[in-house]
Amino acid sequence: MKNFFEELKQKREETKIRRQKRAEAKRLSCLKIDLEPYYSTNYNEKTFIDLITVAFNNPKIVEYQIRLFKKFINGSYTQIICDNSDNEEKANEIRNICEKLDTTYINITSTEKASGFSDSHGRALNRIYKNIIKVRKNNFALLDHDILPIKETNIEDYLKNTDIAGYIIERAGIWYPWAGFGFFRYEHLKNLKLNFRRYRIFNIFKAEGADTGSGNWYPLYSKYDRNKVNETKEELWNIRENRPANENEQEGKVIQESMVQYFYDRTWLHTECASEWIDCKGKNDLIYEMLEEILKD
Repeated sequence: MKNFFEELKQKREETKIRRQKRAEAKRLSCLKIDLEPYYSTNYNEKTFIDLITVAFNNPKIVEYQIRLFKKFINGSYTQIICDNSDNEEKANEIRNICEKLDTTYINITSTEKASGFSDSHGRALNRIYKNIIKVRKNNFALLDHDILPIKETNIEDYLKNTDIAGYIIERAGIWYPWAGFGFFRYEHLKNLKLNFRRYRIFNIFKAEGADTGSGNWYPLYSKYDRNKVNETKEELWNIRENRPANENEQEGKVIQESMVQYFYDRTWLHTECASEWIDCKGKNDLIYEMLEEILKD
């Protein structure tokens, strides 16, 4: 009985700490960081697709992503790092990495008040859509900073014979590409009024559990034939023990601490929790070692 109450107390304490971290992240997400943008030497060249990364407080993972893009991504693309960091020191490091590796850097932090951690991401995507995508009028991908190609791939193939590609989330009767890994043909949606925040009607969230990007359900996805989407399934993998995930491991905290996702036949790796909003207990160090070996090949 004593062990039961001790475990209950520990779980409550862990929940309290997570809530405090999320509250702090929400507060910091409203702080504006002003950094001069850096435009790469190919920024004004016409390419097939813009690969737009939303960065957040992890310079190391951003550097890995840029290097892996340069190593494995074939086809015509422009990478644009859009930094939503709430830590000015980290943002400066990310900008310096982008300049060193000749990759466009644009800071997109804002004084907008987010209504949650996911909402900060959604608002960031809305700023990106209005100020970058609508201006460049190019096909685009929206990527998290810890989405990493680990095998050669032609980026133009993802939108071949389709307007939408990526990892699809299905919740509460609606579907939408996960905001960290979605590809879009600009011509298909250029006249739509898009909103990358959560799905809501009359300011009320309508789909329980639906997160960033689900706000485009009505104008875009509800009218699109899902069978035409170049959709990938996830392969959830226990990186600590180098084996597939079991049923007991497919939950939020366990996923963050021990799991990674693979997409498109292990062409892409999603590290999970690169921003370390919870303590991953060295998981990211294991991933960094693996990435170093991949980059050596």
